[in-house]
Amino acid sequence: MTRGCWTAAVVVVFALAGCGAGESSHKAEAMTFRVNPERLGARFADAGAGFTLGVPAGWDPLPESLLAAAMERLRASDQATGGDAEPALLALYREEPEGALLAVSTYAGEFAPASRDSLAMLHLRAMQKRHAGGQVADGRFVYRGYEVVQIRAVDDHAVAFKLFLSRPGRSLVQLDYVVPRGIYPRELEAVESSIGSLEPKS
Repeated sequence: MTRGCWTAAVVVVFALAGCGAGESSHKAEAMTFRVNPERLGARFADAGAGFTLGVPAGWDPLPESLLAAAMERLRASDQATGGDAEPALLALYREEPEGALLAVSTYAGEFAPASRDSLAMLHLRAMQKRHAGGQVADGRFVYRGYEVVQIRAVDDHAVAFKLFLSRPGRSLVQLDYVVPRGIYPRELEAVESSIGSLEPKS
């Protein structure tokens, strides 16, 4: 998938969503991604997470000493949504010097589709407030056994993707990609490759 096709695919996903994350009855469509291995670096793998994921090349893991502080900021951000569910931050990757970020988190236990969609709706509203001067859209698709709810926010400073991934019998996964606008054209293929590299594990 070329950069233009990926952008078009994202637009299609949002169009297919129709009424947004709150409509759990909407039938999600299958999505395909073209993965360029040259745009991937480290691979996230956690025995209890139930999946592995390629990280964009040049995005390095932050040390354990910084994860605790990042977790506190994540808690504060998620409390601001008004929900009770609290994610556990598993890994955080940062690109230097511009500062693009990938956060990998999970929630305790499996979420029913309605519960997942309610959580996604809370985050959608929070992102609409946070990016009041920008564009915020949501959509859903199916990929490798996961049903995915995606929220994308674009403003003058950054492009942010928040994805909620669920599959039967596994904990809900949250992926957050934040890319400064100045490097977004350069990093777009890497983000697509990262999402497309998702591999579920039993």
